[in-house]
Amino acid sequence: MAISLINETVENKRVEFPIVEFDLKESLFLLKSSDELFQFAVEYKPKIDQSFESKDFEIFFFSNQYLNAENDVFEIYEKELNKRIGWVFPIQVLESNENDFCDNIYFNKYKYSAFKKLLSENPTKKQIHFGESLFHLTDFYHENIIVFVLSKETLGDNIFSILSYLPSFSNYGYYVWNEGHHQFFAEQQSIALKKRGQKRITIQKSNLDISQNQFLSDLYNKHLKSINHFLLKFYFLYQVIEYLMEENFDSDFSFLVDEYRNDKLSKNDLKERINSITKERKSISSLFDKVTIGNDLKVDFIRDCKLLLDNFYSSPPNLIGDLLYDTRNLVVHRYREIMKDENNVRTLELITHQLELIINDLIISYSPQQAL
Repeated sequence: MAISLINETVENKRVEFPIVEFDLKESLFLLKSSDELFQFAVEYKPKIDQSFESKDFEIFFFSNQYLNAENDVFEIYEKELNKRIGWVFPIQVLESNENDFCDNIYFNKYKYSAFKKLLSENPTKKQIHFGESLFHLTDFYHENIIVFVLSKETLGDNIFSILSYLPSFSNYGYYVWNEGHHQFFAEQQSIALKKRGQKRITIQKSNLDISQNQFLSDLYNKHLKSINHFLLKFYFLYQVIEYLMEENFDSDFSFLVDEYRNDKLSKNDLKERINSITKERKSISSLFDKVTIGNDLKVDFIRDCKLLLDNFYSSPPNLIGDLLYDTRNLVVHRYREIMKDENNVRTLELITHQLELIINDLIISYSPQQAL
């Protein structure tokens, strides 16, 4: 969709500007109506590099409450391809030449192409009146948008679905841009800002097909960004655990039945094993045996769960699955007691945001085919 402006001189008629040209001498993009009766200019401040102008790019919009400074610019690498497939950056970077990346020759190639594509394909519906002759990019886009520019040429024949990579982006505080409020959490900020200063972000396709599960799709497209209390977020996240436990039970049950049919398991052993996997504590432990979680995250989560549980139980468990199960029971049945101590509340909030990162890892790495 081309950029359109309201022309007050012609009965407030909306005029589209599908023709996008560049004035190299003045460093201006010129946008013209189809009949070329109307035109306006958009200033381009970054260093000009048109070498990628003919290449094919796709643009996605994110919001990020934490990594949103002008220097929060990252190369995006796809793990399996082991290649840079794009860049993610605040839209303000396209209106400035005073950041740490102004002289980056690789990024400048992307900037120009992204800027032009944003002017050529504008999905926003901002009410802008045609009167001024010189505009800025953020006259057409919200100034807090985070832009992800994807190089389709680098992908080759590989199909890229942004939904499959949302758990990876969520690890860094990036959520799909929409009109909903993006809630700020101080504890989540402390986690996200650990990424600041890195040069790249590596994303990985999720093993779980998020598009086939409406709850997971809504979780990443809407809810995680806008949930306004960490306790509500905890409940939402634990719903993912329960969904994965169901998936895991089906997988384990099928495996045990196959073992029995192939005479590798006796009838009594089959009964005992089925009885074992129906127990929620055992089911969570089995789930965590089939995923990969970063060691630092696991250590932090175990430490903080123990810190919280120590105040209510004499001997907290040591395994991550058992700790999550006990923490969930504590939250569901004794939250009124947690509320009595602000330190416990803060610890639970931190656990919740760590749990979000764990959920991302679960969705990315869960492999139900792994044997018991």
